Amino acid sequence: MDTEGRRRAPAFAAAVVLALLALAAWLLLPGLFFQAGGGGAYQDEAPATLPDGRVRIMLRVLVWGGGGPAAGRFDKMRLQLRSAGGGAGWHGLPPESGPEPVAGSAGSALVFRFVVPADLIREGGGTAARLEYRFRYTFDGVAQEVPGRYSAPSAAPR
Repeated sequence: MDTEGRRRAPAFAAAVVLALLALAAWLLLPGLFFQAGGGGAYQDEAPATLPDGRVRIMLRVLVWGGGGPAAGRFDKMRLQLRSAGGGAGWHGLPPESGPEPVAGSAGSALVFRFVVPADLIREGGGTAARLEYRFRYTFDGVAQEVPGRYSAPSAAPR
């Protein structure tokens, strides 16, 4: 039994080492292939009426964590708006231009600027109307919908 036990000991030790390596691979390999996306936040600023009757609406987005900088992580950005109370359907507008990086944010924040044409605002009901809006986009491939916190002022009919 003494010689038989000595022959089994290396085989048992090798089996234990292989089992531990398999367990380590099972626990650690997903981290090599899948990266945590990190988090994100948003802030919309109060809409501003421009001198020509258009309305400017801005959305600032911020990211943190392991997903990398904000650039390239937001896609299909749209501003949707309608008359307050939901009378008419939603109108969609793309950003005025590409996203702008926020100074001093080290790539973690972007600003999207939208300009709502005066004729679209008048279509919403003129001076008495208020516009409600929301933002729709994808963040890291996941569809998002963010309600606007303010009601946008409408322009006087021309």
